[in-house]
Amino acid sequence: MSTQFITCPAGAFHSQISPTAYKVFLALKSFDGKDHKIFPSKKTLAEKCGLGMTSIYKALKQLTKAGLVSIVARHDKNGRQTSNFYQIHEPTPAQHTQRPNWFSINKKALESCLSPVDLKVYSCLARHADHNGQCFPSRKQIAEECRLSVTTVYRAVYRLQYHGFLSISSQQRDNGGKRQNLYTLLIPQDLEQADLSQPAKDSRISLSTAFLTKIQAAKESAVSLLKNFPNFHRLPFPYRE
Repeated sequence: MSTQFITCPAGAFHSQISPTAYKVFLALKSFDGKDHKIFPSKKTLAEKCGLGMTSIYKALKQLTKAGLVSIVARHDKNGRQTSNFYQIHEPTPAQHTQRPNWFSINKKALESCLSPVDLKVYSCLARHADHNGQCFPSRKQIAEECRLSVTTVYRAVYRLQYHGFLSISSQQRDNGGKRQNLYTLLIPQDLEQADLSQPAKDSRISLSTAFLTKIQAAKESAVSLLKNFPNFHRLPFPYRE
């Protein structure tokens, strides 16, 4: 495996840990060697993940509780504590699955300071991707595997596309019907100039005109029904025109 990539166990991805703890786990894996013994300082982890020290402490606590990491205090010859020693544990391989028990993620995706949620969604796509970096899971499937809402996944996918980590292509069936979108994983060519601290133009979602029309029609239908309510004039302002 090239040193440009982080090898992530599928069991760690599916563990019931927060996206923040998952990002810290990937940061630890980026230092990992053959013996799985590493000792970066918490400050180094915070800088690598773009997180505060409090978030690092909480994430390490989650990883320890989940059995993914063991922490042993280290001391110098004078008895003063130095950086902790971390032992990474490989989760038990999943049974009855056709997918590999590990997948790889480009280190630049971690070092780019993507948000923990965006990195989790990016990792899910990387797990499904073929050798060309392409896959087509549904947003519902991504949400279930990442333990996120579909709306959160929608926003994360939009941000990944906006910042150049993902391209999205629509697909059609032979009969003209729509298929799931085709996702292609990318790495921005110049991450040093990319300002990921700034949210996308619309960090919520980029909604199509057709979808907005459906929302407006649903709103008008709801208002029409509510007007038949005896105390319509007492309803909160958003329901009155």
